[in-house]
Amino acid sequence: MSATSRLRERLPDEPRLFALLSVALVLGAPLRTMYHLIDVVGSPTLFLVLVALALLCATLLARVLRPGFAIVIGVALFGAGIAWYVTNLSTDPELAALVRDTVALVTGRSLLQIANVRLWVLSFAPAPVFLTWYFALRRWYVTATVSAGTTLAFFVLTTDAGLVTTLWAWSVPSRRSASGTWT
Repeated sequence: MSATSRLRERLPDEPRLFALLSVALVLGAPLRTMYHLIDVVGSPTLFLVLVALALLCATLLARVLRPGFAIVIGVALFGAGIAWYVTNLSTDPELAALVRDTVALVTGRSLLQIANVRLWVLSFAPAPVFLTWYFALRRWYVTATVSAGTTLAFFVLTTDAGLVTTLWAWSVPSRRSASGTWT
């Protein structure tokens, strides 16, 4: 008997449990990258608190908030975070400079090379965490995975997500075969 078979016998046959675990693992990849970025420049305590608050808010709102409003909240969190980051920079960058920096990021520039990476991570993290966990709890697993996967893809493009982190997120088994067993 294989190790996988023994594990399946011991775990409850609850598809939702496995789906939530899969989404949590996919979300863990960009969170691991953000944790590494913030740990390099200082204490990650505030980052961990913000992630916990985003998870808590998503958990509390998943039963009462419609998906359209959740997307509005996610976009508002993202917009407010980016605005907070830009307004707290020591310089007053022009829009063209911000666009150039963003293009540089998605073409391979590491986030460790930007001004105040700690502030950037703190302003960026709540939106994808909230949206991913909200949609996972609403059983919209594909949408949740797209949210976490898009975040991870950004970190892959910036070269901040390493090979192990990236492969870890995409190797998560999150589908069932026609016979109803997990593959």
